[in-house]
Amino acid sequence: MGSFEVDICRICHMLWVDAEEHVEIPHPEDFINERGDSTRTKDWGDASATLTMENEKDESAFSEVPDSMAKIVLNFFGLPHEDHHRDVPTHVWITGFIIVACALLFAPFTLRHPEIIKEYGFYPGDPLKNHGLNILFGPLLHAGFVHLIYNLYFFGILADDVEERLGFFRYGAFVLFTFGFVAMSQIIWGTHPDVPHIGLSGLVMAVMTFYTLEFPKSRLVYMVPWIHSMHFQRGGYARIRGLRWLRIKIGWVALGYLAVDVLSYFLLERNGLTSVSHTAHISGAVIGAILWGALRPLRQMRPLKAANSQKDK
Repeated sequence: MGSFEVDICRICHMLWVDAEEHVEIPHPEDFINERGDSTRTKDWGDASATLTMENEKDESAFSEVPDSMAKIVLNFFGLPHEDHHRDVPTHVWITGFIIVACALLFAPFTLRHPEIIKEYGFYPGDPLKNHGLNILFGPLLHAGFVHLIYNLYFFGILADDVEERLGFFRYGAFVLFTFGFVAMSQIIWGTHPDVPHIGLSGLVMAVMTFYTLEFPKSRLVYMVPWIHSMHFQRGGYARIRGLRWLRIKIGWVALGYLAVDVLSYFLLERNGLTSVSHTAHISGAVIGAILWGALRPLRQMRPLKAANSQKDK
């Protein structure tokens, strides 16, 4: 038996096969190696990766200790990790470019020449400064190391899946529309027209909202202090005394950030008590939802090849 294609709808995740092709779809018993171990080919695992992530059935609230020290360290500083075992997409050129650009602009330029923020930050009161290019430059600039790391981390773990789902050109349009919409919102509702607006937070919120709507069953895992000594059998339990790893659905995470931004906008930003542009965060979430709905009909089924490793009979 030779190789075949599995066509998967990107919207409803239904599978299509040609006439009589269904008999060639591998079954678990087809993957028994010489040692008698059940295994699967890499290609077949790649083909089913999307379905594996989106049809996760484990609803337990707690997770076991992460399998790497890097995740534990990141969790310690409040940075969660995704709760699935999907391979990291490799062809995410736009996401990679944005991350590298933000890092390179911060290290040699922003730290040594802070006047760059004044020159290339986006000014709602002067949106056409530098021929309007500040709309694109502003989001790539960051004022501090913590600001940079948190933005890039959340952007990195979520945007790769969004870019893979949309494809290069549609994701590029997504980014440009988000930059434009966030800038327009700051012009209309912003409270600091003469202050340079910088940072990727608007795009991060747009990506998080799109990710939430597209992958609603996905979860992020956070480290939390836990005093109770009970061992939770369903989801496993942390083996580090006093700590637990909590699995939170992405929807609750996004809703929590949005709620904080809405409250901060009315209580702080409108009263001039903060220089953070919560307007950008809220407008990012709004355009993320709008673009998810607008691009949904265009996300047609995308064929994923899976190789059948059985020997011809």
